[in-house]
Amino acid sequence: LQHIIRTLITKAFGDQVLKVPPPILTRVYQTLSRGFVNLLNAKKIAGTPFPFPFAQLITMLLLTNLLMTPVIMAVLVPSKVFAFIFTFVPIFGLFSLNFVAMELENPFGNDDSDLPLMHFQE
Repeated sequence: LQHIIRTLITKAFGDQVLKVPPPILTRVYQTLSRGFVNLLNAKKIAGTPFPFPFAQLITMLLLTNLLMTPVIMAVLVPSKVFAFIFTFVPIFGLFSLNFVAMELENPFGNDDSDLPLMHFQE
């Protein structure tokens, strides 16, 4: 597609349809090239999967934390209210952090938190 666009621009410039100075035309070619490089970089980011063993390790550690933290807090903290708070806050924080990381893993899509690609193209 990029080759077709470049060919059409070159043909239009040769036929005097585009009457612009050559430095401006080279800037157009440069911008097209940069856009293509950025597209390839975005495809590279989207196509690189997160390592499966690492994701499994994170899940297992979160589950271990989920099971062990209430037991340890029940033993160490005499107040039930503080034991609940000291259990809930870190577990909620770590699971929230994990869910944010899962959203950031693939920033291209139609979710509310994805990058506004259509806006970038305007």
